[in-house]
Amino acid sequence: TFEFMLGAKYWHNSVGNDGGSFVRTVIILFFTSCSSLFSLDFVQSPIGNASGISALLLAAGSKGKRFSTPNTQIALVKITSDSNSFIDPAIQSQEVKRISDIICGLFAKHTGQTPAKIQADADIDFFMSAEDALEYGLIDSIIDRPESARQ
Repeated sequence: TFEFMLGAKYWHNSVGNDGGSFVRTVIILFFTSCSSLFSLDFVQSPIGNASGISALLLAAGSKGKRFSTPNTQIALVKITSDSNSFIDPAIQSQEVKRISDIICGLFAKHTGQTPAKIQADADIDFFMSAEDALEYGLIDSIIDRPESARQ
C-alpha cells in the first residue's frame, strides 16, 4: 500500500502559488480524488500565498491538519483557460465550466460552504486572511510557531 511504501503516518505538503493553470488543475483534481483512498493524514500548510488550486489543496488536507501562518493570504479565484490551443471557443468555455463545477464541488465538500457560494466568491477573486479562511472552513487552525502545528 501507499502507507507501506512511504513508511509514514502522514504526508506534509507546503502549498503556495498565485493560482494554477488549467492543465495543472486537472492534475490536482486527480490528487484530491485519490487522497481519500489512503489512510495517511494529508497535512497542508500554505507558504505566503495560496490562491486557486493551492487553496483547493489546502482545503483538501485532512481535517484538523490544515494549518496557516497568521499572515498568509488565501484566495478563491475564477477558473480560466491558460491556453489558446482550442480552436472552438465554445468547446473551451464548456470545458472550463465543467472543471469549474467540479472544483466548486470539491471546495464545498472540504469547507462546508455551498457550491453556489464558492462559485460566487471565486467569480470575484475572494481574498482572505488566515482568520477569514479559518471562519470559511478552508483551514483548521492558525499557527505562529512550529510547536503549535504538532498539537
